[in-house]
Parts: sequence; structure tokens; C-alpha cells
Amino acid sequence: MKIAALLPTHQHITDKRKGQRIDIKNYFGLKVIVNEIEKKFNVKVEIVDYKRVNEFDIVLFSFHSISDYYALVYTIEKKLKGIRKGIWIGGGAGIANINPLVNYFDYLVIGRGESLIIELLNSVINKSKIVNESIVICNEYESNKVYKINYTQALYNDEKNILKEDMYGCKYNCFYCHYRYSTLTPNLREQDNKTTMPGNEETFWDLKIINGSFYTSSLDGLTEKIRHQVNKPITNKMIVDKLVKASKITCKINLKLYLIIGYPNEKSLDFSELYEVFKEVDNQITNCSIFIHLHFTPFAASPLTPMKWEGVNIKTDYRAYFDEIRKKSFYLYEGINVRVIFMRTTIKPIELLKRMVYYRASLNDMEIIKYMACNTEQITHNKNNTQKLDLIMQKYDVSKFVKEYDICHVLESDNIKSWQLESRIIKQAEIYRKSIK
Repeated sequence: MKIAALLPTHQHITDKRKGQRIDIKNYFGLKVIVNEIEKKFNVKVEIVDYKRVNEFDIVLFSFHSISDYYALVYTIEKKLKGIRKGIWIGGGAGIANINPLVNYFDYLVIGRGESLIIELLNSVINKSKIVNESIVICNEYESNKVYKINYTQALYNDEKNILKEDMYGCKYNCFYCHYRYSTLTPNLREQDNKTTMPGNEETFWDLKIINGSFYTSSLDGLTEKIRHQVNKPITNKMIVDKLVKASKITCKINLKLYLIIGYPNEKSLDFSELYEVFKEVDNQITNCSIFIHLHFTPFAASPLTPMKWEGVNIKTDYRAYFDEIRKKSFYLYEGINVRVIFMRTTIKPIELLKRMVYYRASLNDMEIIKYMACNTEQITHNKNNTQKLDLIMQKYDVSKFVKEYDICHVLESDNIKSWQLESRIIKQAEIYRKSIK
């Protein structure tokens, strides 16, 4: 039995930095799966690209992000000419909608796969029946059948092979966050229930700054009101107090802050509150230099979340917006001790649309997916992203992917169920809608 893990071929990978996106080192979950297979079956799992993938009996593919999905479509349709051999198994944290995947796989693993992959491979080898709510048998798939996310009760740790997991789940309840539901919250775990997403990732409340290293956190709203509406109640005072406190420990602070913009009720971007926050920090510190990078992400209505029914703004080009701002000044705030810079990392509207198509696609939407992933009009260097988006809008009605839905409307991704009760998701969705209307 020959087994390989396929790393997809992305469009336009021409430089080393972009090429790192497809390095297996960036796919922790895939490394865990490979490790378990090699231990249990005493085989070597090869890491391959499309050139050799059809040499193998079993092909594994891990979805780390939305871009992995479109790279998979490009790899199969463009590079393999639609021909795939062997048994293809997909999994990974990036699986949020089964419909766009079933044409490309024989089996899909929903949720944590280190135990399921062994069960699945044994069934494939022994040709025995697979009965598991977290495994999709693609040739038997029905969109109205419910599948459940498989969770782990403990962090993965294989000291011998130097594979140690240090984060899983989140104790907070931000209304927009898919990670909240795709992982099991610490209080529901039997083991390792004190660990959560570490403070240098998302949880600003737990962020500890002790030296001049670059730390990463998120505010996910430009104002207190917006953050409160999405259930991330970080006050302006909290931001000031944390930075002032850290300035007493270290003489240099480097911080990346991520903010979500373009929420349904956010018609324009108001930076005045943040400006005053950083001005107040500057006034309160003395012997510390603070440098903050601001990264902005347009809102996407993620499956499983209380905001999955919300509309998404693909009309505003926030990348172009920040390009115009940066022509005047790179800085939101530039003071004596504090500098806060606008970063040019915001995705274009076409990337947001691709995300929403993946989230809300039915079995009948493969035509638009294939067009966006590998049609010459979309992958050419001779058109920019704005022109490519215009072409999509001319050829297809994309309203179903970006419009607001009534709460309780059944979405295409709703056949994947998390640990959270749907009634609770609905209640939270109603709280959000009421707060903005």
C-alpha cells in the first residue's frame, strides 16, 4: 500500500516566500496524520505534488485554509486534467462545507483525524463498512444528511517524533469565530482542559508582553461598540492599561494587531477611537518605544457561527482604501513613544467572494468554483483582481453567496454540526441582529 500526502499547486507561486505556504511544516494537522499512519501501518508516507500523485494507492489532502481549496481545484482540474487515481481522503481544519469537496474525494474526515484516519484506512484495506458520523463517504453523500465534527479530548504529544500541540480550543465566545466551534472548548475536555488559544494569537485579555519580541493579538473591531456587538468586549481602557503595564516591564514593544472591518452595520471606517487610545498610551508612558502593525480583515460570515446568516460586503475594496490612506501617511498614529502603522495586508474583494462561495456553495455550484480556480480569464497575469471580479459578476449571480439571510434559514453548510446546540447559535444570532438594528 503506497500512501502520499498531496501538497497543492497554487497559482502564480513564483517566489520563495509564497512557496512556503505549501511546505508541510505549515500543516501541523497533516504532520500528525502522517505520523500516526507511519506508526500504525509501518509505511512511509511520501509528500508529493501533482507530478507523482497518481502513483499512489492512497492520497491524503489537508485543508489548512480557503486558498488550499482553490489550489486543490486548480491542481486537479488544470494540472491533472480531472484525472485522479487511487483513493483520495480529505481532512483538516479548513473543511467548513462538504458540498464543494465531494467531487474530488472518496472520503472526507470532519474534525480531528488522528484516530479517524486509522479507522478509515483499516476499513478501506479490509473493505469493511464505514459507520461514523464524522466520515463522509463521498459516493453516498446526501446534502441533507448530518455529519458531526470529531473532537479530541487531549492535546497531541509525541515526544519521540517531536510533535507537540500547544493550543486547541478557545474559552471565549466571539460571534464571528469559526474556530470557537471547530474545536472543543477547554471546559468540555476531559484532559488538558486548562489550555486554550494562547494570548499571543487571539485572546487579547490573556496577552502578556514581556520583551521586545513581536507579539500577535486581535481586537476585531475599530470601536468599543462594534467589539461589544460581536461579543468581544474589549474596552479602550483595557487596551491602554495593557500597553502601559507592559511598558513598565520592557523598554520596547512590538505588536501585530488584527482587526475585522466591514461588519454588516459598519458603513464606514472610523479610526478616531483607536487614534485616541494610542494617543493616551503615548501620554502615559515614558521609557518605552511601542511599534504596532495594524492588519485588517474584511468580515466573512463563517459557518457554524451566530453570524453565519449575515451579509458580506464585496463592493468595498478595502485594500484600495488603505492604499489611498498610505499615500498620505503610513501611520494611524505617530507620537513620541508610540507609532501605529497601517499594513497593506487586506485581502481584495475577489478573495472574500471566493471564501463566501466556498462557505455557501451547493452541489450545483461547481461551475463558478472551477471558473474562479482555473479559468484562463481568472489566472492570467494580464488582468488585475478588480477586472477578474467584474468578469465573475458579469457571468454569475453571486447574491446567494453574500446576501443576508433570515436567522434559521438552512444554509448549505448546516449539515456539519458542532458541540454547540443550534438553539444557542440562533439565540446569539438574534442578540447580534438586535444590537445592530
